[in-house]
Amino acid sequence: MRQTRAYGVLLGPVLLTLVSLAGCASKPVEIESTPKELAEHSYRSGLELAQEGRQGAALAAFHRAAGLDPLRADVHYRSGLCHYDLGEYDLEAAEYRKSLAISPNQPKLWRALALACVSVDDLEGARRAYVRANQLEPSARDLYNLALVEADLGRGDEARALLRRCLEEGEASVRQKARQSLLEWGASGS
Repeated sequence: MRQTRAYGVLLGPVLLTLVSLAGCASKPVEIESTPKELAEHSYRSGLELAQEGRQGAALAAFHRAAGLDPLRADVHYRSGLCHYDLGEYDLEAAEYRKSLAISPNQPKLWRALALACVSVDDLEGARRAYVRANQLEPSARDLYNLALVEADLGRGDEARALLRRCLEEGEASVRQKARQSLLEWGASGS
């Protein structure tokens, strides 16, 4: 009998401790996320939604992320891509401009803006964007696209000069396009 009591006495505090620990574990522990963590979560949700083709919902997630972490250029870039998918080219260009205001030295962003500008017939904007992209990261493809914009702006001499540079500097596919354009423009006098 004595052993049982001693055992019960020793076991009592252990059981009491285990019961009180179990009681604590049953209460949910709330961990607060930082705004940057919440922004990252919203951004990742936006990526998934965009991948599923749910551009409107993706835009809402990206806008939430931008509100939580306003210095994320990638959020505005992805928003721009969603607007492109929705055919909202003016909004696409606006998002790329926001992205560039945060991260101005990204050639990919300048190229995206150039294409968006072409879509809304802002050829001067496209021209400036292609020039900046090429300054940051020289590319014969940018030169070729810039030549097309210059031609559309009625600047045939500048366009031909850029195409000649493409012939000298570009990879085979760009050289072929440049050569074809020069032949076409030479025949038409553009």
